[in-house]
Amino acid sequence: MEAVPSSVNGAEHWLEAFDWHLEPVAGVSVGRRKNCLRIARGLLQAAFGNSDPDFSQLRAEHVAVFVQTRAAKRAPTCRKDPGGAVLTFLRFLSSS
Repeated sequence: MEAVPSSVNGAEHWLEAFDWHLEPVAGVSVGRRKNCLRIARGLLQAAFGNSDPDFSQLRAEHVAVFVQTRAAKRAPTCRKDPGGAVLTFLRFLSSS
């Protein structure tokens, strides 16, 4: 993957790189891209607070609780959205 020029650090760097990846690489529509970014930002905030992300500390339990909490707040027809967005983000991270 080509490096994304960035003037930001920490979580914002990863979110900027993820945004760059979503449209041209993954072919994600603008609306879905915004949703994925919002959910990825929420995951990073829930797992790391305002600290720089240390992905070696991210555990399945963190992800499961985050997705379950987000899904519970949605209509039944939209409950898969948080899980799908987190999966997309984790796949991106594993390829970076």
